[in-house]
Amino acid sequence: MHLQILTNLLMNRINISLISIQQFRSRNLTFLFSSIDNLVIFIE
Repeated sequence: MHLQILTNLLMNRINISLISIQQFRSRNLTFLFSSIDNLVIFIE
């Protein structure tokens, strides 16, 4: 029983970190794309 709780906590931790990593990456991607858009506008 105790082991089950520990395993659940661990899995939750892993899921949360995975989600935050994905959010971080997608945020970086949108930032990157908006920067590229600004560059293109600047060049034209």
